[in-house]
Amino acid sequence: MRKRTMFRGPVGFTPAESKIAAGLAVVVLLSTGIVLYKRLVRPAPQVYFETYTIPRAVDDDAASPASAEPTAAGHAEAPASPWTGGRLDINAADYADLVKLPGIGPVLATRVMEYRDRHGPFPVVDSLLCVSGIGPKKLDKLRSVIHVP
Repeated sequence: MRKRTMFRGPVGFTPAESKIAAGLAVVVLLSTGIVLYKRLVRPAPQVYFETYTIPRAVDDDAASPASAEPTAAGHAEAPASPWTGGRLDINAADYADLVKLPGIGPVLATRVMEYRDRHGPFPVVDSLLCVSGIGPKKLDKLRSVIHVP
C-alpha cells in the first residue's frame, strides 16, 4: 500500500493552499476594518469650528439718539420697532428682542439669527421648526407673540 503524501482538508485544499487562503481572508478582513474605521472617524467639518459672537443686549434706556434719523422737522424719530400689536416680527427682530420671547434664551436667539442669515427671512411662522432647538411645543408657545408680515 502506498503512503498518501498529500492531505486534502474538508474544503479540498492542501495545507499550503489552506494557509494562503487564511492569509488572504485576514488581509481582506483587515482592509475592510480599516475602511470602516476611516469612515467612522472622519474629521469634523470646518463649520463646527467657526466661532460666533453673541451680540450684546442693548438697554432701551441707553439707546443713543445718534442711531435715530432726524426728520424734515429736525426731530429725531426712533427706528421702526419690530413689535407691532404686541407681536414680534421674527424677520426684523434683533438679538435683544428674540431673547425677550418666552422659552428663547441666548443660544436659541443666536440660532434663529444664524438660520435667518444663512437661509433668508422666514416665509411663515412654522418655518421656525427648522431651527435646531425649536420643536412643536415651543412653537405653540411662541405663536401668540410672533408673526411674519
